[in-house]
Amino acid sequence: MATLEDHLREWTRMESYELDAIAYKTSPSDVVDHASVIWPDGSTGTFTTTAFVTVDYANIATGFTVTHDSSSMLVVQPDHILSAHGLVVVEPELLITAASAAAFGGSPFGDRPFGE
Repeated sequence: MATLEDHLREWTRMESYELDAIAYKTSPSDVVDHASVIWPDGSTGTFTTTAFVTVDYANIATGFTVTHDSSSMLVVQPDHILSAHGLVVVEPELLITAASAAAFGGSPFGDRPFGE
């Protein structure tokens, strides 16, 4: 049975959350600074761009965080490494942490199946 961590990882990879109330960076103005999120399970959260690069006159977000409020989990996409043409050369694994490891039996992810 899939855990919430499994779902968060998949939803983030597939960008299955919905962005709402989007605020753009002042400069460059085409990069999302932060936004409200609605996850497929109905939980809310916040998306925040943590890094971006400019490639061929386009600004590309290369790192971000997104919270899952109902579980107090945080998904972190460490900075991607891009080629000079904007192609992903290195895509670090998503990191998922909990606000309080004690709330999950000492492990930040616990062994709880999704939905329990």
